[in-house]
Amino acid sequence: MGRKRRRGSVSRSNHDGAEKPPGEKSAPVRAAAGSASRSARFGLPPQVEEEIDLHGLAIDEAMVQVELALARWRNRPGACIRVIHGQSSGSKISIKGMLKRNLETQWKGRIRSFRPELGNPGATLVFLPG
Repeated sequence: MGRKRRRGSVSRSNHDGAEKPPGEKSAPVRAAAGSASRSARFGLPPQVEEEIDLHGLAIDEAMVQVELALARWRNRPGACIRVIHGQSSGSKISIKGMLKRNLETQWKGRIRSFRPELGNPGATLVFLPG
């Protein structure tokens, strides 16, 4: 095939396809003008201010914990809270289902938006108005 590479060495090629030795420097690679950062592109929050783990709580106890967190962060514009509820069916009798229902109705005026965390269906990100 080709030559073997030592661990940690990188083979770089010129635009014409010729390889450069690992010690030779190349021009720095820059992002294209106007390109967004990874977090902005994928809609990731810049920072999660609080994480609430609701595992092991009854549904009503879990909703009280979320209510208290919303009250703690109400004066912090643009705050993001991660609510860990676990993966469930999202039925009416689950923490995940009740959380979604409350966010869509009872707490609708107190939040900007909410969504499942990317890559983690067992957590919901709640964004407060900014």
